[in-house]
Amino acid sequence: RQQRLMIWSKSKPRGMWPRPWTRSKQPSQEQVPQCLLALKGIMSVEDAKRAVDIGCTGIMVSNHGGRQLDGSRSPFDQLAEIVDAVGDKIDVICEGGIQRGTHVLKALSVGAKACSGGRLYLYALAAAGQPGVEKALGNLRTEIERDMKLMGVTKLDQLGRDNLRFHNRAA
Repeated sequence: RQQRLMIWSKSKPRGMWPRPWTRSKQPSQEQVPQCLLALKGIMSVEDAKRAVDIGCTGIMVSNHGGRQLDGSRSPFDQLAEIVDAVGDKIDVICEGGIQRGTHVLKALSVGAKACSGGRLYLYALAAAGQPGVEKALGNLRTEIERDMKLMGVTKLDQLGRDNLRFHNRAA
């Protein structure tokens, strides 16, 4: 039997439930389908733990394009504490702000299992159609390969937090 991945978003629910997921109307374990389930829109450890509790197999750390909210934290800023809390129980995907190969490598180094990004390919699609998307994805692959070489890394499983140096942004 083939399992399928459903993306279930707070703002645009897809799948079995007619309403967006909220803390007050959280589905019970019995309501969760017998398939792989990724919950999008996680921006806190509390919500990540709830996703684990209801049986999700993956979460997408995302602020749904929160650039409209001046001063909101980016998904990458939330990633480390979410990975530390639930990364051994559930797949964590960094979604949002991924536009360069270095963004992918940083997220994977912090502990994300995968990355997802919309603007990367949507801008290319709008500007040049399918050839633009193919070029953008080719550029992303080239950046990832080049930057891995510069880091002295030959495999993605060699990435870790010791590859990163965090700067104090307040200074």
